[in-house]
Amino acid sequence: SKEDAEEKPAVAVRSGAEPVAAKAGAPAAKPETGAAPKLDVKKELAWVRELLSLEKWEEADQSLRAVLRREPANRDARFLMALAQMRSGRADDASVMMDDLLEDPVADESVCLLASAVYAAAGAYGKAMGALDQAMRLNPRRPSGYLNMAWLLLEMRPADLAEPEMYYRQAVKLGGARDRDIERRLGIKSE
Repeated sequence: SKEDAEEKPAVAVRSGAEPVAAKAGAPAAKPETGAAPKLDVKKELAWVRELLSLEKWEEADQSLRAVLRREPANRDARFLMALAQMRSGRADDASVMMDDLLEDPVADESVCLLASAVYAAAGAYGKAMGALDQAMRLNPRRPSGYLNMAWLLLEMRPADLAEPEMYYRQAVKLGGARDRDIERRLGIKSE
């Protein structure tokens, strides 16, 4: 009956695991009873990505803590942890995680782009600029680094428009999407 359907949660399956109770449309929760099953880190990180896409910050944080207890040096887990912390408004915690990630040689500019956002949110503009510089060195053809630098410079020095405009124009030249908000702030007329 309709009342039974409302009282009983839907059953969902999580990444090949056993069925667990969940609200309809929500990601499945982990089982709370019995011995903890062996953690499949790859599946758990895929699960975390799903949780992050659904803005389930706390659940993602819990899963990431389990992964990091098992594999403390896992760079993907540390990256996702910083992302979850940043998105949940914990920029200071994310900043510590990014400092840790950036201690090792970085080959992926995405790490630097996230670091710049984290540092800017924490008010560490110098570190944010350094991370963006590194991102642009790693991949000088990616428009995101230039666009983010334009926004960061506008945030730091709203009256000085020449340098942010230069970075913005480079981002567009590299194929980045036009950004009407930054164009308005820079006084660029729409073409």
